[in-house]
Amino acid sequence: MRMNALFLSISDSVGPRVSLVNLSQISNGDELNLLWRLSDSFQAKKLSICIAHLHSSAEMADLLCKVRTSNVDHLEVNALRIPDPEKFLINLSSLVRSLCITHYYNDGSTRNRTNFLGAFDVDWAPTIIEMFSRRLDKLKIENEYFCDYLSKANAYDLISKLPHIGKKVWFSASYYNNTKGVSYKSNNHIIQACNLNVSHRVLSIKHKSRLKEDF
Repeated sequence: MRMNALFLSISDSVGPRVSLVNLSQISNGDELNLLWRLSDSFQAKKLSICIAHLHSSAEMADLLCKVRTSNVDHLEVNALRIPDPEKFLINLSSLVRSLCITHYYNDGSTRNRTNFLGAFDVDWAPTIIEMFSRRLDKLKIENEYFCDYLSKANAYDLISKLPHIGKKVWFSASYYNNTKGVSYKSNNHIIQACNLNVSHRVLSIKHKSRLKEDF
């Protein structure tokens, strides 16, 4: 009863529409469900979630349902492990216009350098291309700790196909397999492989009209 009263009080305070919902440090499905109850009374165009694990397909379905019913336009997910991440990301890309995925590291993480969201040695290019064939037109992937998750072959596939997918793409991903800077244009998209800083290198494919956009 006390928790319900708290939910009502917070909902009354924020009103029916907010610009950003940030759900941080969620460690299990029960906590996520409590926060869904809180957010049921309002809608947000931008949703940010920090969750250690999505443990089951039911939890993933709950998240997808919330994104769908709330008409979320921009989603940020900070996660360590997600069941069947390829399917999950493709489903998300049908719902949101922009998506930022951050794979964070903790002391118990595997040392496998191909790790991304708990999956190993995955050919990510087909998944990313499929994501952009849906509603999604803006994708950022941050995976600083597992530098071999995106292979050179994956990068070449993305470089050759994303500029010709039929929309003005904005794509940026951690990428560590380039040995020197690359920058050129393809179908009005600027393609770069460069250092953001000493420890973080990226591959970016962005339409020339979107170069100044950020997350």
